[in-house]
Amino acid sequence: MNSQPPNTRHQESTTPVLDGVKAMEIAIRTARQLHRRGAILRNEIDDFAGDLLLHVVRVWPKFDGNKSSDGTFLNSIMRRAAVSLLRKRYARKRNPERCNSFDDVEGESFQTAADLRLPTPTHHQDMADVRHDLEFAMDKMTDELRSFCALLTVMTRFEIVRMLHMSRYQVASRICEIRRHFEELGLAEYL
Repeated sequence: MNSQPPNTRHQESTTPVLDGVKAMEIAIRTARQLHRRGAILRNEIDDFAGDLLLHVVRVWPKFDGNKSSDGTFLNSIMRRAAVSLLRKRYARKRNPERCNSFDDVEGESFQTAADLRLPTPTHHQDMADVRHDLEFAMDKMTDELRSFCALLTVMTRFEIVRMLHMSRYQVASRICEIRRHFEELGLAEYL
């Protein structure tokens, strides 16, 4: 009777084989949930699921079947990867190089409405030119941008976000669109 315990020192611990079908189902389900919550667009579901699967392939060697099931591990790492991917996406949208504020033209201070009201020798002619140029620019805008400009004259960006139920990114994009419109007409000096 040879009842020696098996030699466990030389046993190799191998990571179980990744079940690709299960991983794909979880990735697609996670991406669809994010779409339903408004975090990603419908046409981004497949790409987002692919990004999640790439993350799974990178992290799978760390899986330990003694600690959890493969489904639990996949759900956990995909949720964390989704959060990380969304944070990176939002960070790219916050790119400070994209567009300047109306209040800050390339780091220079600009004349406020109060400054423009101060009388100067050519003040009346300057104001007439400004009025003419602004009317010209506004006539060339779409109705949507024109009404958005009108809102900007009486409301802050935050108030517009709340009133129109838009994201801050959408408001900033509209402002960039207005800025480009003025630049195309050679009226960037008025921004």
